[in-house]
Amino acid sequence: MKKYYINAVYGLILQGKDIESVLSNLKSVLEAKRHQQIYTQILEGVVVKLQAKQKSAGTTVILAKEADVTKLKAAIEASLTSLGSSFSNANVTTDPTLIGGYIALHDGMAIDASHKQKLVGLYRAITK
Repeated sequence: MKKYYINAVYGLILQGKDIESVLSNLKSVLEAKRHQQIYTQILEGVVVKLQAKQKSAGTTVILAKEADVTKLKAAIEASLTSLGSSFSNANVTTDPTLIGGYIALHDGMAIDASHKQKLVGLYRAITK
């Protein structure tokens, strides 16, 4: 039940509804249904969802090393295009644990073409 309230409030906020109005209406509904005790939990859930959305917004490319940009640019461009973005909008970061390859992230979607992912997948397949 709490999940439905969180999703409803989150959806209304994303639609651009007035936050004070949304919260006032939420309180009214909760009082009518005698669910006032979960108001704080609902607000915490909405905040968590909004923070997650904020973190996932935008475009990021993660590489094992910066020198890989030139070598992998065509593949990265293709991945970002399939995610609905482009390399020119991307924030490029490095993570040496990837070993090689890249991870392309855009608005909560990801394409993991890293060597690390491939090696982990191989390890899991062998050890089943």
